Amino acid sequence: MDNNLKTKLLGFIENDVNPSLASHGGWIELKSIDESTGIIEIKMGGGCHGCAASAMTVQHGIKTALMEQFKEITEVVDVTEHSTGQNPFFMGDPFK
Repeated sequence: MDNNLKTKLLGFIENDVNPSLASHGGWIELKSIDESTGIIEIKMGGGCHGCAASAMTVQHGIKTALMEQFKEITEVVDVTEHSTGQNPFFMGDPFK
């Protein structure tokens, strides 16, 4: 993968992926690209960090979009440590 691909990938994330995630207060950032395998690593932030639905978002949203747009990508790996995040939809104990 060349720098031109990295530039296009960063632009796609900024202009297409992150605006969709922003509706839930989240975003992703590109952490690495393995040129020999086509594997990219992403990190989730904001409302996506620690969200219970993040795995589904990666699998059925982000991964699909990135792999359809960039045929060179063979896998998308989420490297976020979700256990350190907070559930963005938890508003406290509703029974108090």
